[in-house]
Amino acid sequence: MAQSQCMLEVGVLGINHKTGNLLLREMIARASDYLFFVHRIVVLSTCNRTEIYFSTPFLAEAHCDLLCALRKMISAPFEQQLYSYFGIDCFTHLCRVTAGLDSAIVAETEIQRQVKLSYQQASLKIKLPAPLHFLFQKALKVAKGVRSQQKFPPTFFPKILWKIIEEN
Repeated sequence: MAQSQCMLEVGVLGINHKTGNLLLREMIARASDYLFFVHRIVVLSTCNRTEIYFSTPFLAEAHCDLLCALRKMISAPFEQQLYSYFGIDCFTHLCRVTAGLDSAIVAETEIQRQVKLSYQQASLKIKLPAPLHFLFQKALKVAKGVRSQQKFPPTFFPKILWKIIEEN
């Protein structure tokens, strides 16, 4: 599968410290532990976020299926507090998350380990599709590059992120 095709077949549905309160983030995290979803997923769950990454050529349909599965487990309204990204926007988002640029404390280092661990655990449980492998491997590589250049002030990180993405 071509790299550009891999980037187009990924999506994420998530909630974080900016979009939802702690109670709702906990409900979504618990629900994602028991999520029965027809598409293979990687769940990234930390104290500040829960994100469900998925891959399929039919992203809109999978997104709807995922929302329906969550609605069956969560009775409180939550849709307005979620965010979704698809294709290259999903990749860019995961790069920002993995590099610590989307954290409550900018450039915190624990998130990179958490992303890697979530990816590894999902890989051990199920056979992940190539686009999810590509997404996580590239995002971890980009984040490592961003972190190696931490001598720059935090305002410089987005410029570095784009430079490293273009190089890889």
